[in-house]
This record gives sequence, structure tokens and C-alpha cells, in this order.
Amino acid sequence: MTLPDLLARTWTNWLALPEGFDGRLLGEDMQGTDRADFRWLDSAPTYYGWYYALAHALRPTHIAEIGVRYGYSLKAMVEGSRAAPNGAHERLVVKGWDNESYVPGCLEVVRRMMARLQVDAMLYSLNTQGMDRLPAKNVDLFHVDGDHGPVAFLHDMALARQCMAPGGWIIGDDIQACGLEGGARSCAQQWGVPYVDLPTFSNGRNGLCLMGPLP
Repeated sequence: MTLPDLLARTWTNWLALPEGFDGRLLGEDMQGTDRADFRWLDSAPTYYGWYYALAHALRPTHIAEIGVRYGYSLKAMVEGSRAAPNGAHERLVVKGWDNESYVPGCLEVVRRMMARLQVDAMLYSLNTQGMDRLPAKNVDLFHVDGDHGPVAFLHDMALARQCMAPGGWIIGDDIQACGLEGGARSCAQQWGVPYVDLPTFSNGRNGLCLMGPLP
């Protein structure tokens, strides 16, 4: 799938999202979390909708994420993939890494969430900055949302690239807010793949970037 085709399908899926999508996505799994962590959604009411819409268009069978935290991006991608025609169900592989420095114990919230979705997710409480390779391969959709330092971000992007299946896609988060756009664009250029920013905030700022399909 080309980037223009993916964007067209994603936009159609995004427009079809029910009102209050993020609130529904978050609501049932908020137990044991600090609701203050989600106040930023007031300026980005369909932020997680992008993950759902992209996964719905791509129908990935192998999803991975660096920087899982409470797992809502993972949940949106899982639901999007499953909702698509001929989407992944029992074939779905989900892996995630988080050193739990922001929220100690957050991966337990994710495990409960994935259990409710009947997904046997492999979640690792590890700092990817100390790793030179991840135990993953043939990933179709990888979300990078770990350490937002410029050097650390490039390290995580390189880890993600090693894991990708041919035709796979990488999403980067907090790109504009954390000054990571230059690094993200340099990755896309180095790998020879198209790149686009996604306007996720009501003030027009780009929260996400998307690059692929990877060779």
C-alpha cells in the first residue's frame, strides 16, 4: 500500500469514528490510573483515533510499541486491526516495552486491558536505551513513544527499523512538541521511505508522524 492510499483509507476511517471515541477507549480501563494524566486530551479529542484508523486500514497482524505506559495506543491499534474486514484476530501478535519510570506498575494496567481483549500481549519492563536489538521480527506496525530526547529517539527508531516486516509502517509520537521532526525525517530519508506528519491537535500541531512502507 502506498502512503497516499493509506492516508485516504485512514482519513475515511477517522471520519467514521463515533463521537467520544477516545473517552470510550479510555473509560473502562481507567481504574488505578491518574485521570490527570489525560487532561491533554482536551486539546486532542481524537488522538487515539488515528491509531485505530491506521490499524483499520493496514490490518496488521504484528503490532509493537516502545513506551507503552497505560497501553491506550496499543489498545486502539488492536481494536482497529480487529475491526477491519479480514482483520487480525487469533493471529494477532502484540509486543511492548516500557521501563515504567513515568508510572511504576503501569504494565499491569496494560496486561488487564489486553486480557479483557483476549490478547496474549508480551510486555517487557525494560529500558530500550540499553538494548541493541529487540526480541521481535516481522512487525507490521510499530509505534515509537519512548524517551523523547533526540539521541534516545533515534536509538528507538533504529531498534524499531530492525524489527520491521517488508511493507511495514512506523509511527512516531510527540514529534513536533518535543522537537523530533528533524530526526524523524532523517530516518525516513535514510531508509528511503515517504514521510508525513499527522495533525492531531486542535491548534494544528502535529503530534504524530508516519513513515513507510519499509522495504
